[in-house]
Amino acid sequence: MGRPEEDFEVTNLTKIATVVLIISTLCQLIGFASSHWVISVSAEYGIIEYSGLWEKCADLSIGYHNYECEGFVWEDFQVSHWFRTIQTMESMGFVGLLATVVLIGLYMFRTPIQGKKSVKRLIITLCVLCGTLIIVSCIVFASLKQTLRARHMPGSTAELSWSFALSLLGGIGSIATSFLVCFG
Repeated sequence: MGRPEEDFEVTNLTKIATVVLIISTLCQLIGFASSHWVISVSAEYGIIEYSGLWEKCADLSIGYHNYECEGFVWEDFQVSHWFRTIQTMESMGFVGLLATVVLIGLYMFRTPIQGKKSVKRLIITLCVLCGTLIIVSCIVFASLKQTLRARHMPGSTAELSWSFALSLLGGIGSIATSFLVCFG
């Protein structure tokens, strides 16, 4: 019962899925932790503010790119309920991806759960769940990004930046991993 299946061989698709999952997790980590999800741009001064999920950096001397960063405070009026929900969903997606990386490693290598179909189904389910959490949070963030533009510059606009793209790529990679594991 606790022994790995003797005739189990890791398929090439499962190996590719593992690489895709690790790359997706790294993309999610970088996007999750960095502070360039959205940038506030002014036609006159360029980038005047940028923020991520955990901090906001503002150009103190407008136009000279002297940025000072501070973390979001839960009581801050700008950290609204939708933003807290995105932080929570992104956190859950990231922790789920980490757990899936460990699980796929245990599935592939000589452990008591190597090659078990129930573990394969769990990996597929976790990949779909994590990818869905991350992608939905990115969609909500993108649709509400204008609320994060610089308030002291009425003519500024908010544009999505590279941290957002990396996080979205991590979610899409997680969904892709589920298909690769399913057919692998």
